[in-house]
Amino acid sequence: MLRPSPAAALACALACALAPACAHGPQPPVITSANSPTRDEDRAERDLSRGGRERGAVEFTLAGVTAALSATLITIGAVQLHRGLEIRDYCATPVGSPPELPDDPACYPLTGDPYRNAAVSSGLSFFLAVPVAVASGFLVRRGLRVKRDYQEWRAANPGLARARLSPWAGSQGGGVALQLRF
Repeated sequence: MLRPSPAAALACALACALAPACAHGPQPPVITSANSPTRDEDRAERDLSRGGRERGAVEFTLAGVTAALSATLITIGAVQLHRGLEIRDYCATPVGSPPELPDDPACYPLTGDPYRNAAVSSGLSFFLAVPVAVASGFLVRRGLRVKRDYQEWRAANPGLARARLSPWAGSQGGGVALQLRF
């Protein structure tokens, strides 16, 4: 068997060591707080309130709607699971003097096992509720950031004129109130 010479082994080791560096080019720069792309100057350009026009109300409203949807899906899943357990217990309980399983159409539907159907429905409801709840959390986070940016913008620009339009409702009717600030 042939043994490689020490020079050949050294050349092979050197080639293997340098091959990844040559193949991938120079190493990417390390991002520190000094060269971070999200410096204060860049953050000032990314005002989420869009110059005081947005207050985060849309994000908070959508967060409330998605949280309500998530709660509804969880409730539907719990009801389906409870219904499936009741059907399983009802169909497994023998009735009559000679114990027989009930001959109820609810126990033997054409679509399969009613308990399994209820468990699948419940699982789907719970499964879909999770991403909707996460989306609600993201919307609340964005709403808080927009509100914070709006408050910072208002503090930096206190003397600007402001118009506010807000709906109202009472026992005798409703309408729209217009508030102007000069």
